[in-house]
Amino acid sequence: MSEMKIGEKLYNYRKQKGLSQEEVANMMGVSRQIISKWEQDISVPRSDNLKKICEIYDISYEDIFGKDQKEKRKKKVNIILILFLIMVLVELTIILILTLTSRQTEYKCIGTQVYYVLDYYENKDDDNYVYLTIKNSNEVIKTVKVAKVISTHLEKNNYYEFIFRTNEINTDIDYIFGTNEMINIIEADSFKGNSRQPFNCK
Repeated sequence: MSEMKIGEKLYNYRKQKGLSQEEVANMMGVSRQIISKWEQDISVPRSDNLKKICEIYDISYEDIFGKDQKEKRKKKVNIILILFLIMVLVELTIILILTLTSRQTEYKCIGTQVYYVLDYYENKDDDNYVYLTIKNSNEVIKTVKVAKVISTHLEKNNYYEFIFRTNEINTDIDYIFGTNEMINIIEADSFKGNSRQPFNCK
């Protein structure tokens, strides 16, 4: 069964009230022809006229527009709900990604190595790093690149304990040094206490 058209509904509501088109027109302040056009679906009442019609016929806005209006409203609510759920899902995904990323970038302390600093020099083309020529307890000499922020206190001909931290799977100190992973440096008395074993970070 097809749903009644708006004009047909307006006609029936007017008849139920026992009113003529002329009477309704006078009550609304419009011409009788306008009432006729509404009832023939030639035109649709404006919102202000719809309000007057509802008052005269003692009906609601939904009585005129019926299920279509309810369905539109329901669809709108469903769309808003779906968008809200998508936003929540996106936020949860971002939080999860940030959590996993932060875990992956956590630096773990894996050990120390004492070195004797033979030389200390800067490269004018690289403002963030300095270069150290160092030797270990086995007299192995090498040049390494170290961030300035952790090497400002270094002096030549002195012992320093390098504290190594990494977030890589490879925890070999020589590998970390070669790739310039995060380290800290503190002054040491000598090669005594040199260790490659994991310990609590200082």
